[in-house]
Amino acid sequence: MQLDPPSYKQRRTLSLKAKLAGAILITVSATAAIVHFPWMWASSRNINSIVDQLNEAITRQTSREVGNIFSNVRSAQVLIQSTFLSGSVDLNDEDAREEFYLNVLEANPNFTWVQFGYPNGNYLGLQRRQDGRINIINRQYNPEVDQATKIVESYERVGQNLRLISTETTPEKYYAPQRPWYQAAMRSRGQQAWTDVYVFATGRIPGIDSATTLEDQGELLGVISIAFDLKQIATFLTHLQGDRPGAIFIVNSRGELIAFTDPTELGYTLTGQDTAELTTISGSQNRYLRFAYQTLQTNQVPLNQLTSRFSDIYYDPETGERFYISIAPLDHLDWSVGTVIPESNYLTEINRNKRVLFFVVSGFIVVAAGTAMFLTDRFIARPVMNVAKAAADIEAEKFEIDSLDQVAKQDDELGQLARVFQAMAREVYAREQRLKQTVQELRIEIDEVKRKKQVNEIVESDFFQDLQAKARLARNRLGSSSRREIEDIIKPESLDSDNL
Repeated sequence: MQLDPPSYKQRRTLSLKAKLAGAILITVSATAAIVHFPWMWASSRNINSIVDQLNEAITRQTSREVGNIFSNVRSAQVLIQSTFLSGSVDLNDEDAREEFYLNVLEANPNFTWVQFGYPNGNYLGLQRRQDGRINIINRQYNPEVDQATKIVESYERVGQNLRLISTETTPEKYYAPQRPWYQAAMRSRGQQAWTDVYVFATGRIPGIDSATTLEDQGELLGVISIAFDLKQIATFLTHLQGDRPGAIFIVNSRGELIAFTDPTELGYTLTGQDTAELTTISGSQNRYLRFAYQTLQTNQVPLNQLTSRFSDIYYDPETGERFYISIAPLDHLDWSVGTVIPESNYLTEINRNKRVLFFVVSGFIVVAAGTAMFLTDRFIARPVMNVAKAAADIEAEKFEIDSLDQVAKQDDELGQLARVFQAMAREVYAREQRLKQTVQELRIEIDEVKRKKQVNEIVESDFFQDLQAKARLARNRLGSSSRREIEDIIKPESLDSDNL
């Protein structure tokens, strides 16, 4: 039973050179990825660490600034109390009293008001205006008409002196004991008291007061009040924020906005003559404040129970941007400081570094891959291809033994392979020549056997037998010499298929 040789379906495959180039590119790219992705992971971790440190720094600086204001307020109150009670400044001496208050105001640039209210309704106050001028305000209360005569002297600083700019006298319905700061001091006599945010009668801006009573052996002499408007703190937060996107804000336990880096958000609504209802973070239209409020709501963080710093990341579904939200108590009143930091503040630099890294890595891949492919082609692919071509040439009987001399000179495995292949090729060539010689000899023998067979067939044929009979008859008739000639002619050895 004869079996057919197996048939192989020829498939198109990549060349050795293409496979080596692909392997090199994959190796180099994988190496670059191994470097790139851990770097990205470390960058993300570093961002979190940087933001945490920044939030702690902002909380610390804001707490220090607010603490300095509160500390300065208390120190100024103690100074005023001791000065008046010691008699260094006569409480009833209008000029000495005004000069003393002026020194206190100018020594504390965060103060907006330094005030003193008398039990009889009279009032003295010095105000630092937003344009840098100073107002000295005296009010003389008249109980008969339940009004006060208000005298406002406006001064401008010129060098070391104050120059009077204007004086204005107007009647006003004002009674010092009814003011929020006076009443707060009376509710906690002998101690420092802080008011809720209210609207200053002069200037009509929201602020907060710290007040304390001035007493001599139990007799109430008046109430000392020091106030600052909320924009003082907002200005500090604005400087702290700088040009970076994001927000820093201060809220109280009710979520009311005390200070914010965007002063336009510090709005209020009057609910009485002096009472102000501040903007809340829940009602603010500012996107940063909305993000902070939504984060607090999502995590159910009540501001009136906040005892430590809370941090979370808010994802904006509209833009896909992430924001780092943090809020921490200030340890002053019921205030907390919050921050909203866009991740882009840091990703901008990281993305720039990523682009630089991408081009560097791409250049590295191109150079490394190009160099590797050149070296691989020269020292691996080309010698292997030469050996493969030599094999194909042997199959096509076009092989030249010296075609592998260059590869055979190498001392590596490819050189050894080429030398072995040359030896095999020589042996194959020698065997082929011997085979050809053997085939030629076999062909000659076959031709001789074939000739003899053909002669035998002729001799044994009826024609040849008849011819021999006729020859014998002719010999008998002819002479011996002629007979020998005829016999020589008809000898079987002289017969050849080519002669018949």
